[in-house]
Amino acid sequence: MKKWKSVPTGDIGNVGDAVRLGPRAYLKAGNGRWGLVIDRRLIAQIKRLYVVQGMNLREVAELLVLPGHPNISHSLVQRICNQEGWIRSHYGRREAALAYLKRNKKKIAILFTKHALTVRELGFVTNVRIPFLSEFISDDLGLNRDTTGMRPIKDRAINSKELHIVPRNTWNRILRTDPNDLTVAEYKAAIRRLTDVVYRRFFNEAHKERNYDVHVDHIFSLSDGYYTRKGGKRIKRDEVVPFKYMVHPENMHIVTRQVNLLKGERSNHTLAQLIKKVEASSIQLKPINRRKELRVMANKINLEPYEED
Repeated sequence: MKKWKSVPTGDIGNVGDAVRLGPRAYLKAGNGRWGLVIDRRLIAQIKRLYVVQGMNLREVAELLVLPGHPNISHSLVQRICNQEGWIRSHYGRREAALAYLKRNKKKIAILFTKHALTVRELGFVTNVRIPFLSEFISDDLGLNRDTTGMRPIKDRAINSKELHIVPRNTWNRILRTDPNDLTVAEYKAAIRRLTDVVYRRFFNEAHKERNYDVHVDHIFSLSDGYYTRKGGKRIKRDEVVPFKYMVHPENMHIVTRQVNLLKGERSNHTLAQLIKKVEASSIQLKPINRRKELRVMANKINLEPYEED
């Protein structure tokens, strides 16, 4: 990670780039802005000031300011404290939150079971604190750790075609990577990793059928995505074919192992044909804005907004 003396301006770097400025890191988001990375060190500082020393949110935000760094808002501190379950309770707050959750029980159950939201993600869409949500999920939805942990979340994600948090991170990381910076081995490995995620999301039942004798074949081959031929020789392309084309469903189909081995590194459609198919498709592969995705889910089922007094 590059070290900087000040936070870069929006015209510097690519989406997904990270820089370090003293003890803090900043990541370039899809909107072109460099956002603060919330790491364990910052969370520990907030806990020490808010929980241990008993300061209020604004006092904590003011003490976290470092020379040459953007200010940290008290709303950011509040969000972190909410997520960690540190916010100091006031009379009636728990009862109000649980009453809201019970009014929206069916909708929250849909988000939790059919869309595989984690408890933390439910906290974001409902604005209810994690401890209250955990109590509600346990007492009212009848779910315990055996059904709310990472393994059950992964099972729910596969069954609902949603992306579990780990493959979603893989999805974003690879789609934000410039393939021109990779070796051919790294390029092929990234495509194979992302192929598993894409196939699971868009061809869930077929994905379950994959085995030693049933393969996913890339119609435009991985090698042709990286190399082109000039003068009878294979050389690296001036612009390596982006992942959004190579792992698109239009570039994949299920074949037998024998057919895949016989095909080898040959392509069964041209790059121009692939690009035309992808651009005409309703599916476009791009990094996922999870918060936006969560808000859309909540809006679709008309989840009632909750505001604390």
